[in-house]
Amino acid sequence: HDALRAALVARGFSENEHCTLMACSVDDLAAHFKTTPIEVTPALDVRELTTPQSLDAYQEIWDDVWPDAPNGRYVDDYRDRLVRRDPGIVFFAGFDGNAADAEPVTSGYMFHHAGAPYALLCGGTTKSKWRRQHAYTAMLTARAIRAQQRGARYLAVEASAASRPILERLRFVPLSTLTFYETHIGASAV
Repeated sequence: HDALRAALVARGFSENEHCTLMACSVDDLAAHFKTTPIEVTPALDVRELTTPQSLDAYQEIWDDVWPDAPNGRYVDDYRDRLVRRDPGIVFFAGFDGNAADAEPVTSGYMFHHAGAPYALLCGGTTKSKWRRQHAYTAMLTARAIRAQQRGARYLAVEASAASRPILERLRFVPLSTLTFYETHIGASAV
């Protein structure tokens, strides 16, 4: 792996933060949430996002959390997926109320293809003022319920160092360490 890392860095790729691939059974997580309900304070309205315009919420959240990242590039890719009606990806955002102009405060999406046993949960992001109020867990819950409805038996997550302890408490187990490399030349990622 050291040779691959050196080759990527030599070609202009930057090494992103390491994360941990974690997994759990959808049924185990659902059982946990039934016996240990979460309470988000203040109230959070989690919505499935289905239109390209609704992904403005992602842009707002991500620009707040990562102001120097190429967020627009990612959000544009997600908008394109909605335009193409990609059945393998589902987007969610949590808002600080149910009004049309409520502030978006947390986001997360899920990759799952029909018949696949695993659903991959990605993009769990929460604005700093909403951290430690269970917003991340509420977003995780919404995606787990949707994965179960779509027939997934297992959930996988690329967990950051901040997310890993939360996921471990929710019965996720670590499987491997992942490292992503990205270049802004040609806008490709590996």
